[in-house]
Amino acid sequence: MTTTIALAGKGGTGKTTVSAMIIKYLINKGKGPILAIDADPSANLNMVLGVDLDHTIGGIREDMLKQVQSSQGVGGAARGSIGGGMSKHDYLDYEIHSSLIESDKFDLIAMGRSVILFGSREQIARRIGELGNGPTGSRDNQGGGLLRVVHDLDELKKTPADAWKKTFQERAHKTEWPYGSGVWGKKEWVCPSLAKENVVSMYEGHTNLFWAERLGGEIGVEDLWVKLCGNTHTGSFKDLGMTVLVSQVKQMRAQGVPIRAVACASTGDTSAALAAYAAAAGIPAIVFLPRGKISTAQLIQPIAMEDGLRFAIREGGRTIGAGVIANVIA
Repeated sequence: MTTTIALAGKGGTGKTTVSAMIIKYLINKGKGPILAIDADPSANLNMVLGVDLDHTIGGIREDMLKQVQSSQGVGGAARGSIGGGMSKHDYLDYEIHSSLIESDKFDLIAMGRSVILFGSREQIARRIGELGNGPTGSRDNQGGGLLRVVHDLDELKKTPADAWKKTFQERAHKTEWPYGSGVWGKKEWVCPSLAKENVVSMYEGHTNLFWAERLGGEIGVEDLWVKLCGNTHTGSFKDLGMTVLVSQVKQMRAQGVPIRAVACASTGDTSAALAAYAAAAGIPAIVFLPRGKISTAQLIQPIAMEDGLRFAIREGGRTIGAGVIANVIA
């Protein structure tokens, strides 16, 4: 008999960590075979399990769209095939099998980033054609893409590892702007091109480690310490990423990029963090919250940030909110 165990919930609640612990527990008890499916867009379960991840289903999908687009000039898409004459079905079948991580104790497949499309059939078809434009992770002047941090790795390698450690330790918990932050204390590694005056920070990070003595005893780890990222300004680890996002937006606005506001569709954590950091930066924020699916405490947080929050629409779920945002910025 097959048993299915599913973990779901909002971000920052430890789903990935708990999933890995359950998998390792089942392995130790001799249960199996085990197929782990990582449906989180971040796809971090493989790192916790100690295996390398080369492909995700979302990545395979995007690659196939690019292949289809490139074949349109020679009629490949019309024939239902991609480069080399391979059919879309065969291509997907091969790539999905290749993305499966197989080990002696468990198998793992990661869904990765998904793309949600809204509109008529013609609009969706046009959007699929646009998805392949530009390199993944880049942002063109028309928007609609992702932002990518670019590092000069050769320059970073000029500083020895021990020197970096010493620098980071000397900056921690200090008041020299912005290095006292647990994020910006590693500014050269996080976002080196960002000007100090554009950093939007509340000295996030450096949250406590707590000794999980009883949990450690149950799983056979004598000295287990747990990082409590919820012990931060808005109650989740989202602060760590939001300081970088809003800082980058502030810099882009300072450089003349016409960004009117920042927006998100959220079930709680992201909305609270976005509203807080947008308020600190004086940047208008638009937050879409699902009715009846967010706690009062997290609903109060974005509403309280009057300077940062301009609109709150609480109808539908996060996917609907993503569609609304797409229509708002169109």
